[in-house]
This record gives sequence, C-alpha cells and structure tokens, in this order.
Amino acid sequence: MNVFEPRDIDRFVSDHWMQRAFMMRLAEEDFAVLAGELAHFDVEELLSRQQGPVSVWFEDKQGHAQAVDLPAADAAKFYRGGFTIFIPDAATPTIHRWQETLGKAVGRPASTFLCSIFVSQRGNVTGCHFDHIDNFTIQLRGTKRWRYVENKHVPLPTVNFSVRTAR
Repeated sequence: MNVFEPRDIDRFVSDHWMQRAFMMRLAEEDFAVLAGELAHFDVEELLSRQQGPVSVWFEDKQGHAQAVDLPAADAAKFYRGGFTIFIPDAATPTIHRWQETLGKAVGRPASTFLCSIFVSQRGNVTGCHFDHIDNFTIQLRGTKRWRYVENKHVPLPTVNFSVRTAR
C-alpha cells in the first residue's frame, strides 16, 4: 500500500492517523524520484543548496543533547567530523505532492506539514525522546533500529522532550 496514493489515503487515515504507528517500504519508483530530487543523498550537495541555517546536534559534557544553528558550509565541517546535522526544509516536488495529498485527506493545509532531513554518521544514536508532533520518517540510507512505545507519561505534549536534554 502506498499511503500517498489517493486510493489508499482514506484507509491510512482511518486505520493509523493519530492512532498508531505505521511502517511501510517506499515504492522503488518513488524512492528513485526522491533520490534524484535530493541530490542522490549527497550530503555536501544538499548542504550547498541550503539557503538558511543548519542545526548541528551534539552532547555536552554532562551528556545532554544540544543543538546549534550554523551556516550550511560550517555545518558540513561538523558533519565530516561525525556530528549529526538537521536540515530544516527539504522541499522537493515529490515531497510537496505528498504534503498536498495528506493535507487534503486530513483537512489541513499542505503548509502545516514540514519536511526536514537528519543526517548522521554510522554509529550515532538518538536517545529516548518524544516529539510534540506526528512524524513521517523516510530512511534513505543505512540501517537503524527503531524502538517506540506509547507515550503514557505526558498526554498531548506541547514541546519535544529527550531524557538526554537538560531541563
């Protein structure tokens, strides 16, 4: 099932939206198109196209997750040094089409759906956390072990939280 096709979006919304996790493999054709739009996932090329700042994520001496916004050229240096980077806006024609389709299905403007890119080197770990928004994740390269559990501690969180972030 391709959730971004109109014939399947209603089923996705009724069975999963705001209810439970959903996982699927992206169709090869969609993956190929997206790869082309995203410079075949060449991090240096993606960063060279970035107009605004890029966040560099790291742990401080106390083990708390931190981030700093930098110009893309500087962020590239940190990425080469092993840091995770966050590119806040990844607008492509395919992503825009997905945002439009999903927006129509759930009654929200496409502009309420943000697409961003996280890039990390092999071995980086994202600590236990929750996000105040729903997420679609498309893993483009590599492997990652995903563990998720229902949030029973903070109903309807309004801010993100990580156990590794200073309060």
